[in-house]
Amino acid sequence: MRRASARRQVAWAVAAAVVVAVGLSGSAGAASGPVASAAPKACRRDPSACVRVGIGQPIYIGTLLDRTQLNGRDSSTAIDLAVDYLDGQFNGVDGTLLGHRVVLLDQEDGCSAATTRVSQQQLLSEPGLVAVIGTTCSSAALGVADAAFSEKHIPLVSPANTAPGLTDPAKHQSYYFRTSWNDKIQAAVDANFAASRKWSQLTVVSNPDDSYSSQLGQAFVDAARRNQGRGTVVDGPKGADPQAVAAAVAATDPEMIYLTILPPLCIDVARVLRSDPATANVPMLVSEGCADENFLQKLGPLSDGVYASGPDFSFYGENDFYRTAFLDAYRRRAGNDPPTAFHAQAFDAAQLVFDAIRRASSGKPGGELYIERRKLRTALLRTTNYPGLSGLLTCTEDGDCAQDVRIAIYEAPGWPTASQASPDKVFSQSLSLAQLRAAD
Repeated sequence: MRRASARRQVAWAVAAAVVVAVGLSGSAGAASGPVASAAPKACRRDPSACVRVGIGQPIYIGTLLDRTQLNGRDSSTAIDLAVDYLDGQFNGVDGTLLGHRVVLLDQEDGCSAATTRVSQQQLLSEPGLVAVIGTTCSSAALGVADAAFSEKHIPLVSPANTAPGLTDPAKHQSYYFRTSWNDKIQAAVDANFAASRKWSQLTVVSNPDDSYSSQLGQAFVDAARRNQGRGTVVDGPKGADPQAVAAAVAATDPEMIYLTILPPLCIDVARVLRSDPATANVPMLVSEGCADENFLQKLGPLSDGVYASGPDFSFYGENDFYRTAFLDAYRRRAGNDPPTAFHAQAFDAAQLVFDAIRRASSGKPGGELYIERRKLRTALLRTTNYPGLSGLLTCTEDGDCAQDVRIAIYEAPGWPTASQASPDKVFSQSLSLAQLRAAD
């Protein structure tokens, strides 16, 4: 079975025992080992610079996702579908890549640095690991997974990380890429929405300990100031008292409240704010990290009129492949419509990895393969105008592959959720990273 966690853990334990027994001179599966004379020169000079996939052996790709969250499960389903589609059809039977099976090594990021450190070591214990798709949370990647995998020259391609710092040239790790958007774009669109409604006194609630929340919040404040608005940040760390956070927000006398904090705190703070007569009628916007069906269900009528920002889903409706093939396959596998925005980015992340492997490999399909790690990164960097489910993708040295993104604002209860076929879009704008760099 391609995805059987218990069996895989046993396999890894056996592999570890074999490594110990042979004194680290070889490994199990698609591992580095004695390099044949037919291998590329780079592999003969340094076996660790390549992954050797033997005849009949699989290609190992890791996933590092938080499946306790809807967006993590959404991404996981889409990655499964990408492996299914390797044969050019969604038929419930996995295709092959260059004549080899693809085995997904699944680990959890737990939306935390601590869990990620343990999980990434599990993945790195497989010498044949070619690439990793993840993480779900920006905080699990920034300074953690991005650094660990880059050090080993293993690409980490995220479908869901949006924190600007991950692709900041001063911080970017060379083997880190993402198909998700950069929150500089989302923040700018959200600030433009506020300006279009003439809301200038803006209060952001963000978690200073979470890179996604804090960096999106700061980017929003910066964009609002460019629009001549006034932005105030209220700290909402994980585990904070919702009543205290809401009171701090009310004290700023806001014209709009923007929550970049994650569940469950975002739901609890929103409930308090919407229940308090002093803030009940203040427009509220939540970022996509909180904008899911759970929010609508737990707030009930209190959620009516709350805005949410995220990808403009109208693009997906215009994509024939998505509408007529992918969506049906997703429903068959998951039993429901996609619950978040990240399934398209996850399918694209897998496709970019597969395409890069094809271009970085030498050998005969079904026979012995050599995948050069540096060539794998180069192949990702040469991705230009790739027609992904989420839009055209062009990867840069900074790791951003989504260069031009359309963000929309939706009004509850008409958010884009698994049970909402016609989301109520009230604002939409397409911006590019190039435009934002020019504005800076």
